[in-house]
Amino acid sequence: MTTSIATAAVSTPTATRPAKAAPKAAAPAPAPAIAVVPTPDPIAVAARGLLHDIEVELNGTFAERQREVRGIITAIVAGEHILLLGPAGTGKSALAQTVCAAIDGGQYFEWLLTRFSTPEELFGPVSLDGLKHDKFRRITTGKLPEAHVAFLDEIFKANSAVLNSLLTALNERAFDNDGGRIAIPLETCVGASNELPEGPELAALFDRFLLRFWTTYTRGAPAFERLLCGDEPNITTRITLTEIASAQDDAAKVAIPTATVDELFKLRMELEQKGIVISDRRWRKAAKILRATAWLEGATEVTPDTFPVLAHVLWDQVQQQQEIAGMVARYTSTELAEAQEIHDKIVELCQELPKDDDPDFAKRVTGVTREMKQAQTRIAAQAKAATKPAIKAKIEAIAAELDRRYQTIRERTVKAMGL
Repeated sequence: MTTSIATAAVSTPTATRPAKAAPKAAAPAPAPAIAVVPTPDPIAVAARGLLHDIEVELNGTFAERQREVRGIITAIVAGEHILLLGPAGTGKSALAQTVCAAIDGGQYFEWLLTRFSTPEELFGPVSLDGLKHDKFRRITTGKLPEAHVAFLDEIFKANSAVLNSLLTALNERAFDNDGGRIAIPLETCVGASNELPEGPELAALFDRFLLRFWTTYTRGAPAFERLLCGDEPNITTRITLTEIASAQDDAAKVAIPTATVDELFKLRMELEQKGIVISDRRWRKAAKILRATAWLEGATEVTPDTFPVLAHVLWDQVQQQQEIAGMVARYTSTELAEAQEIHDKIVELCQELPKDDDPDFAKRVTGVTREMKQAQTRIAAQAKAATKPAIKAKIEAIAAELDRRYQTIRERTVKAMGL
C-alpha cells in the first residue's frame, strides 16, 4: 500500500525530509531538420524549356543580339520592362514583334511617339456614344490597354499629355477609363530611343525600364551574311499566357539567401563610394531580375553568379555602365572578372584613339589592334578555364563584344588608309 507524504508526516513523531524526486528522463534529441525542396511546378518547368527554345530560335534569327534576346525573355519572366537604346534600323521593333508572335494569343501594340502624340494614339479614341450618356470612355480595341507586348519607339518623346497615363500603365499595369481603374494584361513593354532622356520630367519614365541595353549595328562577317541572306523572322515555338504566368509565379519563389544579400549590400556600399547611388525602389526591382535570371538558369536561389545582369540594371549614365560591369564581375568568378577587366582596358584604348583623319591615327591604331588580338587570346583562355557553363557563356559574350569592336577598328583603319 502506498502512503502519501502528508499521512507520513502526521503519524511519525520525527519530521522526515521529503524524498528527492526521481530525475527526469532526458528529452529526446530533436530530429535533424530536413530541407524541404518545393515540388517543381510542371507547367513552370515546361515554360522554362519553351522560353529556352524561343531564345535559341531568336538568336538564330537575329544576329549579334544575344544580350537583347535574353534581356526581353528575362523581362517577361520578371514582369518588367526593357529599354533598347541605339540608332534606328537595328531590328529593335522586329525583335519585340517576333517575341510577341511566340506568345499564343498575345496581342502586340507598336507606336512611334512624337512631341505631339495624343492620348488617343496610345489608349484609343473617346467613345462618341459614351459622351451622349455623359460617359468619358475610351475605345481601347487594338491599343496599349489590350496589349501583352508593347513596343514604344522614341519613348522619350512622350509629352505631358500622355506621360501620366503611360506611367500608370507601365508601373501599375492599370488604365483609368470612365472614372474607374481597370487592369491591363501588359507582360512587358519594349521602349526604344536613340538618346537618353533629357529633363527631370522624364526621369520617372526612364526609371520604369528596369533593363537597359545599348544596341548597335551588326559588325561581324557571319552576322552580316545572315542579315543579307537569312530568312525573315519566324519563330515556330509557342508559349501560352498561362505558361508565362506559371513561370512568373515560380521565378518569384527563387530564394535570395542571407549570404547573397550580404554580397549585394557590399556591392551597394562599393557603388556609393564611387558616387553611384541606386534608389531603394530600384534595388527592390533588381531583386526580381536576379530571381528571373536565376530561374532561367535552373537555379533555386540567387547567388553572385547571377550578378552580371545588374550591369544592365543599375546604371543611369552612360559612363557608369562599364564601371558597374567590372564591379559586379568581381563578385562572380575570377575568370569573369579577369575577362571583364581585359575588355574594359581595350575599350579605354579605343576611346583614346584620335579621329580617323588625324595624322597620328594610323600609327596609334596599329598598337591598339595588336593589343586587341592579345586580349582576344587572353579572354579565350579565361573562357576555357571557367568551369561553370553560365560563367563560360558570359565570358564568351564579352569575347563577342570585343570581336565586334575589333571589326569596327579594322573598318576605320581601312577607310582612313584608303585601302
